[in-house]
Amino acid sequence: LRDSQLISVLLFLNAPSSIIAQISTGEGKSLIIAVLAIIKVLQGWKVDVITSSTVLAKQGCKDQKSLFDMFKINVDHNSDDDYKFKGTKRCYKN
Repeated sequence: LRDSQLISVLLFLNAPSSIIAQISTGEGKSLIIAVLAIIKVLQGWKVDVITSSTVLAKQGCKDQKSLFDMFKINVDHNSDDDYKFKGTKRCYKN
């Protein structure tokens, strides 16, 4: 993590019940969110990361999978584009 990313993670972890931050393009928002999610999962929380972009959801899963794998955390996205079958989506098991 770069210094700005590490500071962001620490601020979010030590914040009161709610916080909002503006992080510029190219500053590593996806990595910040992944690290926060990992920490929360390791603390026993169930974590859902929400984005309005299907592209970001898919790309985030693909790019961060090896990071989540290091902590034995399952990750998946909920994009209907990749689900051509009936039944429970595999993302709900992750």
